[in-house]
Amino acid sequence: MARKLYRFVTPLMIIALVFGTWMIVINFEYYLQSSWLWLKLLGVLLLIIYHFQCGRYVAAVNREDDSHSHVFFRFFNEIPVVFLFGIVLLAVFKPF
Repeated sequence: MARKLYRFVTPLMIIALVFGTWMIVINFEYYLQSSWLWLKLLGVLLLIIYHFQCGRYVAAVNREDDSHSHVFFRFFNEIPVVFLFGIVLLAVFKPF
């Protein structure tokens, strides 16, 4: 099931990246000077790295080659919540 979910989420990530890039290209001069956007893009980059790390963990679990405990995965599961919360706050409030 994890493998199917990973394969389902990956195209959605690509679609979000395409539309986000498109939005930046439309008004490039404004976004180039917005420091909040650069922080947001850093958060998005870290989420992309997180996504590919999830793929590595899914592959390891499917090979039965995983040595992490369920407690590790419970904490690992909360990482994107923190990043997404920060990304949404940056996009809504544009603090800088």
